[in-house]
Amino acid sequence: VARKPASVQLLLMIAVGCTVSALFLGIGGGALKMMGRNSTLTGRTDIWNIVLGLAGNPFFGTGFESFWLGDRLLSVWRDYGLHIQEAHNGYLEVYLNLGWIGVALLGALIVMAYLNVMRALREKQETASLMLSFLLAAVLYSFTEAGFRMMSPIWTAFLLAATTVPKGLVPNVSIPDRLPAPEDEGTLISSPYEPEFD
Repeated sequence: VARKPASVQLLLMIAVGCTVSALFLGIGGGALKMMGRNSTLTGRTDIWNIVLGLAGNPFFGTGFESFWLGDRLLSVWRDYGLHIQEAHNGYLEVYLNLGWIGVALLGALIVMAYLNVMRALREKQETASLMLSFLLAAVLYSFTEAGFRMMSPIWTAFLLAATTVPKGLVPNVSIPDRLPAPEDEGTLISSPYEPEFD
């Protein structure tokens, strides 16, 4: 399958489409019940409505990692009885902190990561399938958890998939197995990687 980028793209669209349909569009609600969840995603949709009511500037948000500070946090804890410190949705969390500008930058990063992974698959890199799984896991996980946060393992894995340099961009440098033996004991071996001194 990995040799055919069209097949990989189709499988990715199916995975994301099925997840979005079951979680947000109400299609396949039986799948949620089979997993022991209800239509509110165990209260997540209620949390999303509450935090959207407390959102700051729609374009710039409240500032990097600052939504869950001060009065907003106390309001959620006191008024709603929810002792949480995240929105349980990575995309919503980015919106609350960085607004639509942050969401647009995250979208651009996801597209760049996707193009990077597809290039790695076409070049048959050994790590391409791992990069693909990291990318897919981060995108799907963040529908119901705040995955795009500092120090989150999912965020770290996503960055690894997004920033790996494609094989075609790495210069081909040949490194010798061993340096040649000196002709006499007093001769210094010059390395091609170090400058020569007079």
